[in-house]
Amino acid sequence: MESLIIYKSSIVCDAVSDVSAIKINELISLAKKEVVSLTFYNEYCRIVAKHTRKVKVPKKALTSEGLIIWIEEKIKKAWQE
Repeated sequence: MESLIIYKSSIVCDAVSDVSAIKINELISLAKKEVVSLTFYNEYCRIVAKHTRKVKVPKKALTSEGLIIWIEEKIKKAWQE
């Protein structure tokens, strides 16, 4: 399972609209290496990996580049736990 779901009501929706499809595909291929699911809703991100947890999305991640870096870090951290 790998998924990256961003609801339109999410605060990260505007940042994602500026992210290129190539970057999104890189994130999805990164998530495929292990079971990782990220779901953004409201101001939280639900991460499903070995452990399920809910994390608040920091304000600094609300730019397209900041969001990509933040998601990559969360995917990598999800593998380690």
